[in-house]
Amino acid sequence: MIFNRLIINNGFNININEIEILYHGTSSSRAKRIVEQGFRKGIIFFAEESYTAEYFAFESLGKYKTDKKKRNRYSRQTLPKSLTIIEFRIPKNIAVQLKIDRANRRRIGEAMDLGVPPVDRGSGHERILYNVNTFNHALKLGYISTRRLRIKR
Repeated sequence: MIFNRLIINNGFNININEIEILYHGTSSSRAKRIVEQGFRKGIIFFAEESYTAEYFAFESLGKYKTDKKKRNRYSRQTLPKSLTIIEFRIPKNIAVQLKIDRANRRRIGEAMDLGVPPVDRGSGHERILYNVNTFNHALKLGYISTRRLRIKR
């Protein structure tokens, strides 16, 4: 049903003219899985611009353990071959419902009691997604569009 540019479908009210754009930096293989299947359960952090997402994609490389003696099912083993930023175009109505709209932005690190990282040209803010299932549902229905941007290293 379309009424005043608002599409009401599957429990989502979608205004196709008002979009929030958020970014998430990760390995290219994980980015492919996120776009196809959604995020795994947990807390998801979004950047407000690609520079910050790129910074955190590179920061994630420090979590990899390549020493075979430290191998266990909870540690990452092999450095990714490439990194990717996922750009998410989220209808504002859905962003509000998920509390990842501009009104719910936070200083980076505030939720975890950390300092703000030195990101050039970054806003210093992040959006935190707690309702991953609803986000994934909107992603799978096509209400949230994505674009993958490969990071050169």
